[in-house]
Amino acid sequence: LNAIIAADIDIIILADIRWDDHTRVGVRDVLRRRWAGNFWPKDWFNQQPDAPTHGLFVAIRDTWSRFLEFDRPDSRGWARYACVVLRHQARALAIFGLYACPFSRTCAEFAWEMDQIRRATTDDEVPTPWNLLRRDLDVELTGHAAAGTDYVLFGDWNVTWSPEARLS
Repeated sequence: LNAIIAADIDIIILADIRWDDHTRVGVRDVLRRRWAGNFWPKDWFNQQPDAPTHGLFVAIRDTWSRFLEFDRPDSRGWARYACVVLRHQARALAIFGLYACPFSRTCAEFAWEMDQIRRATTDDEVPTPWNLLRRDLDVELTGHAAAGTDYVLFGDWNVTWSPEARLS
């Protein structure tokens, strides 16, 4: 965090954070001191009980926060992605930070997301968490594109290029 602040960055989006309440408060305090008090912070965390808290954190320095139009969390409340939209006059930019659970049948988060998907799906074909993330993001991005909003996505996709490790 100190390296990010020292680089004089105005917008911070961190993915796959595993913060407890003490860390959350500490990060906000550091930013408040180093950024001279004015910024817009927000964090989103998954709903998985009794597990390390994966999530996303966004902080926007005061010079940019006045352009903040809105923020939107993951449509399922799982903290796989979050979006902030900055608007200046007729131009808008949607910035997405994301975290996709690892492709592993032994990963607790993967198992939890699969359980949630099975409970909510009535189809014979149950999507993997990654395929569902892509579908949900497609809905978000299509909406922004239709509104003429530019967008950028980045974060931790947890993608593996090994065919043996991929799930179908």
